[in-house]
Amino acid sequence: MSEVFHLRLLRLIIPGAVAANVGFFAGPTIKTYVRWLGYNKAWPRWFMFVAGTLLSMYLAVALLVMDLFPAQP
Repeated sequence: MSEVFHLRLLRLIIPGAVAANVGFFAGPTIKTYVRWLGYNKAWPRWFMFVAGTLLSMYLAVALLVMDLFPAQP
């Protein structure tokens, strides 16, 4: 039981960590590109912040639900 739990947890954590790092580096890249195009308003930065926060909250809740209420056979 213990080893199965760790393997399942690793299969969830590793893709999540990769996605978090991609998002972490995509934000400044998009912000720089938008500024390079000449758009100097503040709303794209806030939009990316709110969208990223909501996405991470959704994924965290989804993982908790999947772990707390496993599918019944």
